Amino acid sequence: MNTYKLYCLHGLDDRWHRDILTLMLHATLHRIVAIAYCISWVVVAVEARAQTLYTLSDWTVGLGPIPLDATDAAFYRSHADPVRDEAKMLPGGRWVLETDRRSRLAYPRLLSLAQGESVTRVNEILQAIHGRNLRWELAWRRRIGALALGRADALDEPAVEQTGVRMTYLSAKHVSLVALGERLGPANGGDVLAQGAAIDLQRRTIFTINACPGRSTYFTFGTLMTVCDDRKLEAFRALWREQALIVKATAPYETMLKDTCRAWVLAYVDDNESAEFSLYLTPGGLAVHNVFTLRGALERGCHCDPESPFFPIVIPWSKLEPLLNSGPLRDELLARH
Repeated sequence: MNTYKLYCLHGLDDRWHRDILTLMLHATLHRIVAIAYCISWVVVAVEARAQTLYTLSDWTVGLGPIPLDATDAAFYRSHADPVRDEAKMLPGGRWVLETDRRSRLAYPRLLSLAQGESVTRVNEILQAIHGRNLRWELAWRRRIGALALGRADALDEPAVEQTGVRMTYLSAKHVSLVALGERLGPANGGDVLAQGAAIDLQRRTIFTINACPGRSTYFTFGTLMTVCDDRKLEAFRALWREQALIVKATAPYETMLKDTCRAWVLAYVDDNESAEFSLYLTPGGLAVHNVFTLRGALERGCHCDPESPFFPIVIPWSKLEPLLNSGPLRDELLARH
């Protein structure tokens, strides 16, 4: 059973899922293996539905299809053991990285905005996102422990290893962030994480990439982009390919076995079956972070390397203008150019 199919189990009924886990915890090792094998066939049956619901909004690239609420922030306050590092500066203000010592998961907090606005309510949103990540990591750790080791509490190490978390865009009205890393798989594999998110500071709303209704190949990105037909999708892919070719031809890189990562810059861009990528804002353009179905450790390492010039590919706002929806965010981003 591969990791992606295992993850799709959360699209099933929660009560059914709990019953399966309870059965696993009280079964012998032999029965655990048999049950896991049977579940793999159940997952195959629901995979088409799960892809439509989750492929472009799941934990690997966003915050999932379920809106955050007060319980996520409450979970963080009751479970986290936080520590902060040194303050960092962006033109729009100051921010700091807060890390939970237990899970080792980090997420930014705002210290101040250049125009003097209060950061309290925005930090409440960031705390809720952080809490959601802690909940997911704990649930994933228990799931891996139950399926791979026979007990939900068998895995005592974090099931996620972050490689880089940063604020990528900060203005008086909007903020964007990305959290990179790898999620442990039930065997030797794993998933790349590139959780991209943006927040409207005035409306206090969050947006990430999400699948258009009924079609996981198409996507939306908040109010900024609606790519829900073939024409727009091909236009987006054309811009992505164009910029990727430029980066592939010009970007210097000296790590990862002397530039092996360059070969994967265009991998899977046109693959409708494996399409999975994250979006987030940068001052220069839209970051498109490929986290498609990845097999080897080296390839996963390329995609979650925070210093990589190849991931993400950044499409300049001026080139992306025809695909941007009218509104304050579009005006703000294009004004930079």
